[in-house]
Amino acid sequence: MKKRYVYTLVFLLAATLATLAYADVAKRYKATYGDFSNLTVTTSASIAGLGDMVPATDNAEDLGSSTVEWRNLYVDGTANIDSLVADTADINGGTIDGATVGASSASTGAFTTLAASTSATIGGGTAVTGLLHTTVTVASGATTNTVSLAGITTDYSIFATINSGNANNAYITQTDVAAGLVSVEISADPGADTVVSILAIK
Repeated sequence: MKKRYVYTLVFLLAATLATLAYADVAKRYKATYGDFSNLTVTTSASIAGLGDMVPATDNAEDLGSSTVEWRNLYVDGTANIDSLVADTADINGGTIDGATVGASSASTGAFTTLAASTSATIGGGTAVTGLLHTTVTVASGATTNTVSLAGITTDYSIFATINSGNANNAYITQTDVAAGLVSVEISADPGADTVVSILAIK
């Protein structure tokens, strides 16, 4: 009876030591194995109290693969990622710095304020709400001309600038909202055709 009791104690002690050894190995896996490439977990499991999960070598191990992917990733904090490729993204705050938006495939955008420090280019034929633009040529020997500006209303502020030619200044002299016409005048006959750009902003 005593011998059986001793055997039982020895067995329990050995099992306890094995469990502690396994836990220590799991906790120190990053220094011993580097990864779990040969480990398969077939049931739900959680890893708690093992500290940080850090690979043995920087930039050498993957989490998942192109054919076997993890599903959802939950991060409470900051995700520091050198390069991000995503099929879709829902960004609800923060800033995007030094990045080109729509470089490969252009799409729509909605902004409250748009600021351009260098230039803003709008493709030909593109309609911009609240902005009307046209040009008119004042022929050599004349100082005035009238051009049609469809959609003009009294809500618009109208500006005239010299697009090409030798004239110094251009002015808006009359706006016929009912007919949709804008008349311009240049400061003096420069002896050549002058192209005046008309911009109406609502």
